[in-house]
Amino acid sequence: MKIAHSYRFWGNMGETDELRRVKLALENVLEDAATAELFGAPVPESIVGYYDVITNPVDLGTLLNEVEKSIKGQDGAPRLDASSVFKSVQQMWENCLKYNNAPEDEPIVQTMHYSKAIFETQWRAQNLPIMDTPIKQAQPSPVSDENSIPSTFSQTSGMSIHSITVLVTRRP
Repeated sequence: MKIAHSYRFWGNMGETDELRRVKLALENVLEDAATAELFGAPVPESIVGYYDVITNPVDLGTLLNEVEKSIKGQDGAPRLDASSVFKSVQQMWENCLKYNNAPEDEPIVQTMHYSKAIFETQWRAQNLPIMDTPIKQAQPSPVSDENSIPSTFSQTSGMSIHSITVLVTRRP
């Protein structure tokens, strides 16, 4: 008796193992309620102007779905690896900063920094490489003095008030 099995994998088993670790990291990140609320699904079309400003939208739920499809080797599935997923997540952080650049958006930006820290912790826990790609900061608004910058920004971003002021004064 002959039994035929058909398996379809993208690349070798090491790549599949890496994607499984990527999947686990994304699942663990999405367990955080604040992260899941802001980054777990595409931004609704009802958010005025979002898709005019953001041309390459990314969210963790869609990324997780694409990783799952890639692991299964489904037809039409994107061929992903840890590097491409990491770069997509970086794009998501950049999108958040680009769209949420008004002073009243500070709670969203703080949550983004919190979510980014969770992501990096989970990514490292799965022994996945952290790419050295700094997030492109949105252009800051002109600031008349350093007291007008919320102190919570320096605590969440790791940037000091002085370094932010230098960025503002050196901006072309």
